[in-house]
Amino acid sequence: MFSSTWRQMRSSACALALCLASFATLAAAPAAPVVPPATPAAIAAPASPAAAAATAARHAKRVKCRQQALRQKIKKTDRLEFVKRCLAAP
Repeated sequence: MFSSTWRQMRSSACALALCLASFATLAAAPAAPVVPPATPAAIAAPASPAAAAATAARHAKRVKCRQQALRQKIKKTDRLEFVKRCLAAP
């Protein structure tokens, strides 16, 4: 009985030492320089007016394809494939 209790205490002590060692390592590590995140406008800004027009046209076509899928009452599982084929068509 003494040996099983000793093993449980030893494993708990090892786990505690491991946790404390990881916290000590984190505290000793120098902080990484903070880089400010890019603004959403800078990320989403199109490269040129032609790219903006192409994006708008693609969005309009996608909306029309989705509306067509809804009018045809295509099941939700098949709707994504339908919209992909519709967008690929000229």
